[in-house]
Order: sequence, then structure tokens, then C-alpha cells
Amino acid sequence: MIGFVAFSSFLSSMFSSLNEMQSLKAHWVRERHHLIMFLRSKCIPSSLQQRVLGLFDQEGESRNECHIEVDVPILMQMPVSIQIRVRREYCLPLLLKSELLGRVRHIDPRCFLQICYDCMADSRYISQQEVFLDGIESSTAYVLATGALKY
Repeated sequence: MIGFVAFSSFLSSMFSSLNEMQSLKAHWVRERHHLIMFLRSKCIPSSLQQRVLGLFDQEGESRNECHIEVDVPILMQMPVSIQIRVRREYCLPLLLKSELLGRVRHIDPRCFLQICYDCMADSRYISQQEVFLDGIESSTAYVLATGALKY
């Protein structure tokens, strides 16, 4: 009897995982279709369409490797105190690696919590995406958390 219950539980979790994978794939296919329809409706040249679709496909593969806050909308519905603590856990180590900021944390540790919550946000960039553009002033500082950056 225990074996029957364990086996049925195993099958149930396996089918649940398969359904979730199919749902994710369907969402990706739908997004790709909308992108194709947009490119065609705007008469984008086919060479540029292929480049855009290639980057879309490449980004889809890497998206599962790097999760950011906007991937988890439920976080924005959590109490602010929880949001502050979550962001502190992953932003504070990045701030402390900074030569300048790491040395002044002891002056006002609460200020660092405020910086983590109000001033920092995580972003994901795909291959070949420009972070800085020549001739355009940037008002943002970037800290590389994962991956590689060629400047």
C-alpha cells in the first residue's frame, strides 16, 4: 500500500513537471510568434529579422540561468520589510566589493540598507546588448554580478 502511494505521488510530480515545462515552452513560442508578426508588419528587412530572432533565441536559453526580481512578480506583493531584507541579501555583498563603498559601510550601516533597497536593481542583458552608448550620458553605475562584460 505504501509503495502504491509513493508511486502515485512520484507519477503526479512527474506529470506536474511536464505540464510546467509545456507551459513555459508555449509561452516562449507565443512570444516568438508575436515578435515575428511585429517584424513582418513593420517591414523589417529579413537579414535584420534573422538577427533579432537569433538574439531572441539566445536570450531565451540564457534567461533560465540568471533570475532577476521582475521574473518573480510575487516579490512586489510581499511586505516592504521582506523586500528590503531580500534585496539586502543579494545587493549588499556587491556593494561591499566596491573599493570606495566597502570602506565606508561602518559609518552608517543603515544607509547601505537604504541604498540596497532604493538605488539598486538587478538587470539582465543579452549578448551583444549595449549597456553604454557612445555620446549618450549615463546616469547609472553598473556592478557585474555574474557573467562577463566586454567594454
